[in-house]
Amino acid sequence: METGGGTGRALGRLLEAVLGSRGEANRVFDILAALQADSPEEIQDAIRICSRLFGALLERGELFVGRLPPEDAVMTGSQGATHKYKVWMRHRYHSCCNRLGELLAHPSFQVQVSLRPLITEDRPPEAHLL
Repeated sequence: METGGGTGRALGRLLEAVLGSRGEANRVFDILAALQADSPEEIQDAIRICSRLFGALLERGELFVGRLPPEDAVMTGSQGATHKYKVWMRHRYHSCCNRLGELLAHPSFQVQVSLRPLITEDRPPEAHLL
């Protein structure tokens, strides 16, 4: 991953790829990996990109909504590709949320402040569906 302002641009390109084609869905792992970066600036960029990614997927109806079934059961089951994609992506969202929870204890105040918009109570109602 690039450093400095290049990280944000690189993550932006990954975001566009994932949102542009389901065939690029695995690139979400590169976005999630940026949440593990050492640099607070890189983590902040990743937080913003994850928020945009999962917000867009939710708006487009591309995240499974409801009780989340085990990933393995769905991937090996007979459900269609669209259903499998939605469940798979919802599991990625779950991984993202777990990491964001861990980042609440990050030593960098800037990282903690970056999380604030994601946990405020004035979020739109659809954000609470998952």
